Amino acid sequence: MLAEVKKEELKYEPQLLSTKELIDRYWGQCVPLLQKCIDKQMDGELDIEDIYSKALKGEMFIIAVKNDSTEIPDVKLALVLELVYYPKYTHECSCIRWQRFKKYDKYVLETCLWLGKDMRY
Repeated sequence: MLAEVKKEELKYEPQLLSTKELIDRYWGQCVPLLQKCIDKQMDGELDIEDIYSKALKGEMFIIAVKNDSTEIPDVKLALVLELVYYPKYTHECSCIRWQRFKKYDKYVLETCLWLGKDMRY
């Protein structure tokens, strides 16, 4: 049987990095995670500076699973999302990678990158 974990025991929580202040606060801890993924999986489509500048403009979204109880915040997982317009997109896709917004007919929330410290791939 799995042991129950009380909410106050959880130190890591997700944070949408939605302002420059939040991005700058956690960016240093996100870079090594994202760079590892860029180096292994990307073929030059994006680099780390592209993600930073697109996040500042609101063109990409970064979610960091972070722990603020230490002097320097610890980021366990970083997820980068991008809302992409596909003019010919007309059907529902059941694939986990593509999440369709009900409100937007031809927009798709694409997972660009995600990597965590304890993940193996």
